[in-house]
Amino acid sequence: MLVEDYIFADRGRFEGEFYVGEARLMKEVDMTKCLFGGNTTFDATEFESGLDLDSSEFMDALEFHKIELQGWADLERMSCNGPVVIERTNFHRGVDFQDSVFSEPLSIQDVHIGGEAYFRWMRNAQRFNMINTRFEDCVDLRDLNIDYDVYFENVEFRRAVYISKSQFKANLRWDSVIVGDLVNAREMVASGSVHWIDCHLREDLILTGATLASEFDLTGSIVTGSLDLRRATFSGPAEFISCQLDSTIRLEGINAGDFRISVDQVQHNLESEQTKEWAMAVREWEFLYQSLESRNQTREADIAFFKMRQMKNRASITGIVGRLRALFERIFSEWGTGYGTRPINVFVFAVLSVFIFAALYRFVPGVSSVVSESGGPDQSVDFGDYLYFSLTTFTALAATFFSFGRLLVSTEAFVGGFLVALFTATLTRKIFRQ
Repeated sequence: MLVEDYIFADRGRFEGEFYVGEARLMKEVDMTKCLFGGNTTFDATEFESGLDLDSSEFMDALEFHKIELQGWADLERMSCNGPVVIERTNFHRGVDFQDSVFSEPLSIQDVHIGGEAYFRWMRNAQRFNMINTRFEDCVDLRDLNIDYDVYFENVEFRRAVYISKSQFKANLRWDSVIVGDLVNAREMVASGSVHWIDCHLREDLILTGATLASEFDLTGSIVTGSLDLRRATFSGPAEFISCQLDSTIRLEGINAGDFRISVDQVQHNLESEQTKEWAMAVREWEFLYQSLESRNQTREADIAFFKMRQMKNRASITGIVGRLRALFERIFSEWGTGYGTRPINVFVFAVLSVFIFAALYRFVPGVSSVVSESGGPDQSVDFGDYLYFSLTTFTALAATFFSFGRLLVSTEAFVGGFLVALFTATLTRKIFRQ
């Protein structure tokens, strides 16, 4: 069937079934504020211009099959009391579902949308499925109110997706979803679990201020842009360990009881550290340290503790006194012991001390004669003799004093006793924590 003129059915009433099939409609179809009492089907039809169903009411099922729509699809403010199925349909210019109400399931499958897609303020009392669908432009899913599960599978969003302030009262699941631009889920509320599995988010994932009451899972997903979790609340377990994070991470103000992320994912990606916002970095590393401690991941918790103390040291650099204090802390606490987490650092310092004192003894008058006596009569003194003398002094095995080198020997004996005790303490802490 070929229709070359406009179709106007504004405020029309169709009591029985309504069927348009195998038709080609050359001009705009305006069916605003219509009432459809039975099943409504658009099948194998080409719309050369737009389709306007604004504010129409469907008492039974609404179906779109094999539709080619060259113009704009205005489906906003619809009231659908039966199931809605849209499949094998091509919306070339875009589609608008804003402020529509769906009392039964909404299913979108094998659909291509060439322009912008608006779902804002949409309410759905049943399941919302989207499968094998591609969006060429931005998709607006803000301020949704969905009572039942939402399931997206093999969906490609070429541009940005906006889900901010939407409320999902059941489960939200994405499988193998690709997003070419950012995902803005700021202040999203999800009462059920959120599973984004094997997804590829090529730009930022923003969950600032989101409230997630159950499990959050990014297993197998790739987030190429930044991950912004500031002020988000995770009441259930939040799983990030098995996803790939390739850019910066923001964790300020998170409220989470079971937050699962590895130090390796965060260590070189924390945005506050890269921008030298040290005070913020302290709070973020402290949150990670507490999360890792609660799960008894002692090795990673030690790394987080080290980073937290390191950031505190950076934050304290103010004025000459602050700079000097920070320098001494960096040398003795950070490099020397790793803030009590790295006994190997103490061991390295001890070895270096033995060599340094051995080198100094060569220039102290009278030490060579003592070193020669300790090595045996008529033996030439080389660096190995000085090293042996330094080692015995460091470990307090020798207590040789002589007039010229008394201060140096006493200093080494003190340093040796201090470093031995410090090494023992840090090593014991490490062993017991493991």
